[in-house]
Amino acid sequence: MGAVGATFLVVGVLGATVIRGKGISHYKVIESFSSKSVVRPVSNAKSAAAKPAPAAVTQQGNVVGPPPLSPQLPTGETPFQDGIIATRQGDVVTVAFDTPMTRTRRPEKFEHFLRASLPAVYGPSMDTLLSKLPEGSIASQGDLLTELPTRGVRIPVRAGWTLELFPETRPGQDGPLVIRYRASIVPDTTH
Repeated sequence: MGAVGATFLVVGVLGATVIRGKGISHYKVIESFSSKSVVRPVSNAKSAAAKPAPAAVTQQGNVVGPPPLSPQLPTGETPFQDGIIATRQGDVVTVAFDTPMTRTRRPEKFEHFLRASLPAVYGPSMDTLLSKLPEGSIASQGDLLTELPTRGVRIPVRAGWTLELFPETRPGQDGPLVIRYRASIVPDTTH
């Protein structure tokens, strides 16, 4: 009975090690979240070749083509440091940051978090795109706690495409707190 118990223990430890290693091994976690990039995908030709090509999207009779950016994270959960977790389901990524240092009700802090975390989700092209936007242009799109959770934030990506982002809140001691956001690249319907 002791041998069977030891076998299950060894198999469990090895299984947990493999599962954790598989999810993290594709990413290099940067120590400080205050840097521009939180997580960088490691070049892996095998996984890039396995991704299906996005289908063309038709908008009001015009073919827009495939989305110019897609999430660089694998499907499922990807842990960042300091308790931040990104969850990808298809082309939608939810980044949860309900930690004392990152949750916020301040628009400037939320914008700073977006500028630091979106390149970790979409890759270096998103960093380049965000660097072209003036500071404050994301936070000024509406009231962070009342308007943006339902209306969303729109960041132009390329002609015909926009990053659509919805902050999500929970009640806090002194009012609502933004604790996560949901992001996806969608056809631009404003034109």
